Amino acid sequence: MTVDDFVKKFTCSRLFRNAKGTGIALQSRESGSPGEQLIELCETMIKLKLEDRMPTKTENKKTSAKASSASAKPKTAATKPAAKKAEPEKAAEPKKKEASTLVIHYRRSGKDYDGWGAHIWNVSGTPLSEKAATSWDKPAEFSGSDNFGKIAKANVTGPGSVGIIVHNGDAKDPGNDMIVHVKAGKNEVWIVQGNSALFTSEDAALKA
Repeated sequence: MTVDDFVKKFTCSRLFRNAKGTGIALQSRESGSPGEQLIELCETMIKLKLEDRMPTKTENKKTSAKASSASAKPKTAATKPAAKKAEPEKAAEPKKKEASTLVIHYRRSGKDYDGWGAHIWNVSGTPLSEKAATSWDKPAEFSGSDNFGKIAKANVTGPGSVGIIVHNGDAKDPGNDMIVHVKAGKNEVWIVQGNSALFTSEDAALKA
């Protein structure tokens, strides 16, 4: 075997064995240089190729650190929005009871109301409280007014009968005691000057 044949065979065998799995395709080549120089040259080339293709230790550490960091991060579960608490239904406010009252409408043809008032008292039961009942010298004043005439009011606390006398000092109009039966709620009566009737509607009083 000549020197050239030995170099070719030795070079090819060595190159293929060292570069196995690197993906580098090697071919034998004839060289007129000594065998040792050719082998050294081939090994240098293989080393350079391997360094270009293989990752460095630093790169390996970075890649490993990234993988570890990614696997160490806990998966955050998607948070659902908190459900709104149902507001308790407000209890319906109890309806206020309408105050029970006795309304006395009084009409004078000359519209001269100064000094006139209504003396009212309990006849049966106690529909009037002590404050609502009047004394003769301090009658309920006709402080309000409407199209019919003047108005006096008294609070009623329960059912019963109430007496009414319209007077100015000792002068009475029409002169007799008037009795009205009251109940819970609004009670109204109409009195016309000089008429002894106690009306329960304005229309009836206007026609008198």
